Amino acid sequence: MEKTNMKHLSSTRCILLLLFYFVGYTYLLPRILTVLTLMVDPQATTFNIPISVVSYVMIMVFVIWVAKPIWLDSILQFKANWKKYLPMIFALVFLTVMANYILNILVSIITQTGDSENQKVIAENAIVAPAFTIFSSVIFAPIVEETIFRGGVFTCLRSRVSFSWAMLISSFLFGFIHIMDSLIEGNFTDVTYLFLYTGIGLVLAYGYEKSNSIIVSTGVHMCNNILAILSLFLTL
Repeated sequence: MEKTNMKHLSSTRCILLLLFYFVGYTYLLPRILTVLTLMVDPQATTFNIPISVVSYVMIMVFVIWVAKPIWLDSILQFKANWKKYLPMIFALVFLTVMANYILNILVSIITQTGDSENQKVIAENAIVAPAFTIFSSVIFAPIVEETIFRGGVFTCLRSRVSFSWAMLISSFLFGFIHIMDSLIEGNFTDVTYLFLYTGIGLVLAYGYEKSNSIIVSTGVHMCNNILAILSLFLTL
């Protein structure tokens, strides 16, 4: 295993982040939001937006707090090297867009379908609550997902295994969360989209490795999602 001076989270913090994501955010949060929404409006058919925003902000604060050592170190790294990191962010955004474009075409050819279920849900939300969709896609998702899968999983693995294995495992988990709901519902067609999301995860992990800053991978993730959201709204 090649040596690294990368700041990493302890196994306890990494496991806490993963448990919080898969149990708290994925399983419990939708149920809690449903109860709170129905308490406010028994006739509601969608989540209450103000309650959802407050919940998402609380989640962001919590995961950043758990990964505080990573964020503090990354801020220092970015302040000292921002002139080098900004061009890196733009280069990685370009690489992500190209990888996304190529993999999307290949997956579409294989599945003979349009977007993944994850993208369809985002498109539906964009019609019902455009402002919240922008917030959740451009701010919430990049911060939370980068904190957990790059700041947590990748750095924890990186302190124990090689860069290649840490990148592959963390990127696979990142890809899996984007098709998990489809698999639970029995839609196994979306398995092919695992390659698409894992590919994006590989680029993000590479950016973290080269910069040693979660701000870089988060910036790339945000820019990628901004472009995706812009493309989505142009087609609505």
